[in-house]
Amino acid sequence: MQSVRHLGEVLLELPEEDWVLVKGNSKGHPYFMSVNDSLKQFYGKNEYPSCLIVTIELEDVQGHKLPTDSEAEVLNDIEDTLINMLSEVTLPILIGRETYYGEREILVYFPELSDYKPIVDSISQKLNSSRCVHIELHDDPKWEQAVRYLGRFNNA
Repeated sequence: MQSVRHLGEVLLELPEEDWVLVKGNSKGHPYFMSVNDSLKQFYGKNEYPSCLIVTIELEDVQGHKLPTDSEAEVLNDIEDTLINMLSEVTLPILIGRETYYGEREILVYFPELSDYKPIVDSISQKLNSSRCVHIELHDDPKWEQAVRYLGRFNNA
């Protein structure tokens, strides 16, 4: 089922989510990516020019610094908190997440905000209270940060 979003005067239809798990190896270490593959066909990218990259250091790890099951649950809770916080002020699109050698990265796009500082500060304060979290905010109207997740796609 497609999702419909209103961005001011713009009505966007998001494709039905299609999550895929991508496994690979980089520099001798395994990685896992969960990617909303349906966003390759999303033609409203220009309405979502802002990119948030949240990197979380893992604490409870096993071989190759991958998370234990309990650590994965904590990471999923952190991701839910992040999306809920963003949803209070904007309409986020979760592109995906990557887990690799002691870190989890979460990639989210959202419409342009007039003032990013309060939301980034709020997210940083909330997430850093329990974990070491690094937050990057990018103006990325061409979705260049998403290429690693979605591969090649049309810049519509």
